[in-house]
Amino acid sequence: MVKINEILNDQKAIEKIARGVFLRADADHNGYISMDELDVLIKYISAECQGPSPTSKDIEEIMKSMDTNNDGKLTFEEFLPLVSDILKLLASKGL
Repeated sequence: MVKINEILNDQKAIEKIARGVFLRADADHNGYISMDELDVLIKYISAECQGPSPTSKDIEEIMKSMDTNNDGKLTFEEFLPLVSDILKLLASKGL
């Protein structure tokens, strides 16, 4: 079993994980993650981590912080830092 810290030292591994998550989150397969798709993804992650359910405003703020070109949707390149941040958070918790 690969440890998260090992993954964090391998950019290709991070991208592979991110691509898999991105493809699952992109429910309509248009190559972007919409606000609705991000909402489903973030709420799923929160539930899996037994955290509080984010509000619509929380989701909007996440989208705004990630959507670097302000087009209201996320490309894979815009999405990649989120996965990296989640992996770093999990690693800091010893998972």
